[in-house]
Formats: sequence, structure tokens, C-alpha cells
Amino acid sequence: MNVSVLGCEDYKTSFWSGGTTTELYLWPKDGSYAERDFLFRLSTASVEQEESTFTHLPGIKRILMPLTGEMVLVHEGEASRTLKPYRQDVFMGDHKTVSRGKARDFGIMTRPGCEAFLSVIELEPGIRKKIYVAPSAGVRRMEFFFPVQGRAKLGCGAGEMLLAPGMLLAAEDAEGTFTAVPEGQEALRMLWVSVRVNGRA
Repeated sequence: MNVSVLGCEDYKTSFWSGGTTTELYLWPKDGSYAERDFLFRLSTASVEQEESTFTHLPGIKRILMPLTGEMVLVHEGEASRTLKPYRQDVFMGDHKTVSRGKARDFGIMTRPGCEAFLSVIELEPGIRKKIYVAPSAGVRRMEFFFPVQGRAKLGCGAGEMLLAPGMLLAAEDAEGTFTAVPEGQEALRMLWVSVRVNGRA
């Protein structure tokens, strides 16, 4: 298992029609979002316009979760969906999607051959959570932890690491047990992203 901790100096920020987007992690590492050459991408974005149109991304599945603010997503040909903080929507980038409302969000993009799951870990001070990642034959498991409120003490095979809000722990070829506990007296809210890449690409 290869574990790394990333911070703001490792991220890439660029502009889109509704605000800014910050790329937290791209796989493979020599890929390019601008050229649409990637298998999956993790990012945060600011939506600074009251109404904006999402980038057209044919063949790419998207998971979107507001971290602050409220968003109304209108997918072409479908009913609108209202997302409050930490509620998520899954949709394809093939069709036109309009966003209404200002927010900051967390997003995952995947291509066929990848499957991603996004969940929220919430822990009160002193409470410890164990997360077991089982090895899967023919599938590459990659786990990511991203605190958005409070500091996290995260233990894994590489030792124990302290994560502040905005830092990303990336575990490639992940397996075994992770433990998470809030650091200090503040409750912890942390995003957990589990990605499975078929064929161990």
C-alpha cells in the first residue's frame, strides 16, 4: 500500500464558467483533465454565479456533494434536484446540467472501468472508527480521506497521520484496516472516497 498526504501546494486550481475548481487528485498521475485523459478525478469547486452550466463531459459519471450552500441541479430532460450540504447526486456528464445557487462542492468524475463511492464520516471527540478494506482480485482499491471540519488522526499500515481540513490522504493499492479519530475536542466530519479500478490499471 502506497500512502501519501497532499495539501494545497499539491493541488491545481483553474477557472470554469461558474467559478473555480481545484483538482485534488487525478489518476493516472500523468493524465490530463484538460485533455480528458484520465480514469478518475477528485476535486472541489466554488459555484459563484447564481446560475451556471456545467462542463459537457461525455461518457463521464459524476458524483457531486455540496459542502456549503445549497444547489439546485437541473439535468436535461429530468426533474430538478435540490442538494443541501452533504447530500449527493450522481449523474452523467453527457447531457446539459444547470446549477442554481452559490455553493462550494466536492466532486468525483469516473470513466468506464472505474467505480467510486462517496460517504461522510462523522465522529464526536474520543470516538474511534475502524474501516476495513478487503483485497479484491483483479481490482485496484484506492481510498481517500478528506476532512472538511475538525482535525483527524488517521492510522493505517504506514503509521498514524494527522490531517487538517483541506488535506487529502491517498492510499493506493489499499487494503487492511484504517482507524479514524478526532484530534482534540472538535467533532470530525470527513469525506471518505473509495475507488475501484478494474484490471488494476
